[in-house]
Amino acid sequence: MGIQILLLLKINSQLRLLLKTRKKKERQLDKEVYIQPSIMLILKIFKFKSHKGRRILLHNKIRNSEFIYLILFG
Repeated sequence: MGIQILLLLKINSQLRLLLKTRKKKERQLDKEVYIQPSIMLILKIFKFKSHKGRRILLHNKIRNSEFIYLILFG
């Protein structure tokens, strides 16, 4: 029983360390990535304020406002 508790504590500690590392890398990525103001406005309109929303747009390589304009008003 004691060994199981120690094992769970170790796993918990490792998971917290991984989460901390991931958050640090996300903050670094946010500093490196520049998003055009017009895109940020559209993100706010559609409530994509979260990191996940920004990453989805970046991942899909939607980087210029003309493309988004065509999607919205095309």
